[in-house]
Amino acid sequence: MNSPYTWFLLAIVLAGCGDSLRLYSETSTEDCPSASCIEVCDDGIDNDLDTYVDCADLDCEEICITDLDDDGFDGAEFGGDDCDDTNPDVYPGAAEVCDGLDNDCDSLVDQDDDDLDLTTLLEWYPDQDNDGYGQDGPALVACTQPGGAAADNTDCDDTEASTNPGATDVPGDCIDNDCDGVHGDLDCEAMLYLVRQTDDMLRTLDPSSLVFTDVGLLGVNFEFGELAWDATSGTLYMVDGRAGTNLYTVDTTTGSATLVGSHGIEGMFGLAFSPTGALYGSLTYPGGVYLLDPTTAAATWVGQSRPAQGLTWDADRNYLVATYADIGDLHQIDPLTGMSVQLTNQGALSDGGIAWDADRDLYWVIDQSGNLYSYDPNALYARTTQLSGLEPHDGLTFGP
Repeated sequence: MNSPYTWFLLAIVLAGCGDSLRLYSETSTEDCPSASCIEVCDDGIDNDLDTYVDCADLDCEEICITDLDDDGFDGAEFGGDDCDDTNPDVYPGAAEVCDGLDNDCDSLVDQDDDDLDLTTLLEWYPDQDNDGYGQDGPALVACTQPGGAAADNTDCDDTEASTNPGATDVPGDCIDNDCDGVHGDLDCEAMLYLVRQTDDMLRTLDPSSLVFTDVGLLGVNFEFGELAWDATSGTLYMVDGRAGTNLYTVDTTTGSATLVGSHGIEGMFGLAFSPTGALYGSLTYPGGVYLLDPTTAAATWVGQSRPAQGLTWDADRNYLVATYADIGDLHQIDPLTGMSVQLTNQGALSDGGIAWDADRDLYWVIDQSGNLYSYDPNALYARTTQLSGLEPHDGLTFGP
């Protein structure tokens, strides 16, 4: 209490001490008498010889601010436990997170600390070609970037450093350099393969010019069958439809068909490969989907679908798309169950083949009535007649 009486007593004490109450310098050879020296709070010297210097001395607590970051903990330099008094997120008891700091002041950092908040671990993806873009797949978790890993997982070819989402398409190299799903070179775009049913002639169709080129005769009967290109092996496959129950490979340079084996299923009119190399076959009436072994033609039931005379895989939407020709439907098929959902009905179709165009994101359909259509899934599946008055064709797929 600052009463007049208190001030009176203090004056007596000071008068009695004379010059014995003084500052002390460490350069002095004279010992500091007990309680006779004053700590100067900003000179870096233990003036009162109590082993505490400046603001670490309790004599200075009313002058010094000992919690610089205002986190409730005094800094270590002032005798406190805060190991970084410039960061309010660092103090004893704070959550240890992945940031390269000792957040809780236990001398352990990030993953070396058992108290680490595991939700702050970051995901990293294998980056085999070290281009800064990792491959899609299971992630590694770590606070810091491991060697041979990247934070991005959108590399479409992790064996080639010049191919990644940050690259630029190179004209004429027929490679999707920037991983956008389109190689950007019309001269390199895939060709449509199909069969002219009147003479079993394998043909190609340029989707840009709509020009047909004869490749060669299949050498086997083909009736309401389908073609499918296996990108993983670079092989063209064919089912012969009503003509038999067989699976073939087809030489894209001569047109000649080679028997793989019999799948034994009558009415298999549709055929399509997934990007992972799974081969699906679909049935006309009463419908249904099978998985076929590309090496033996052995068929495994997947599930009941609507009738599907033409079949393709839409890699953007990750499902099968089929034609139900008699009523004019396009419908999607779940590759795991066979369940079908109508996509559109743009008018009548006859039996034919269907192929998804990755470059344009269109469905091409050719039918026995001599029509070539395209369907645009980005415009409510609007149908455009590209050609008409053709000879009967069936089977449709994209290949090189």
